[in-house]
Amino acid sequence: KSVLTKTGKRITGDIFIDCSGMKRLLIGKLSGFTKFDKLKNDSAIFGGVNGYQSNRATTVAHAQKAGRIWSIPTWGRMGSGHVYSSEHISDDEAYDTIVKYWADKGYTWTENNRVKFTSGRMTSIATKNVIANGLAQSFIEPLEATSIMITCWTVIRFVEIYNRHGSWDKGAARLLH
Repeated sequence: KSVLTKTGKRITGDIFIDCSGMKRLLIGKLSGFTKFDKLKNDSAIFGGVNGYQSNRATTVAHAQKAGRIWSIPTWGRMGSGHVYSSEHISDDEAYDTIVKYWADKGYTWTENNRVKFTSGRMTSIATKNVIANGLAQSFIEPLEATSIMITCWTVIRFVEIYNRHGSWDKGAARLLH
């Protein structure tokens, strides 16, 4: 019926969309999480390539021993990272791999951040009057382009179901799956 914020404000509503990312503040209390055990990548290190520019309009990925290195041309710089399985190489080995990858091409790669993640999805993306969307709903790995599609699909499907039924209830929530 309502959400109590950290500041003590109570927000009431008929429907709540959980867009709290991997924290899953609302849906996490209502649904389980199904881990994608067969996907081994669970770590990423990312940063930028100094002095490298490209007019390419696509992301490129290159297979590595325990994952892949991606490069994404952005305005004014080249973003690059290494998604990998910590079961197969250490964080230091992943770092060394991407540094060497770019050094072999004549460039210096600079680290910005490292993340650990769990691939999976909420068992139920809609429970009662709470709908998970974005990273609160699922996550496969960094650069997963289908995440944008799933986020849009969830919103479109919610609107279709709501407009057809004129309300939201447990039955409508089951239709969103």
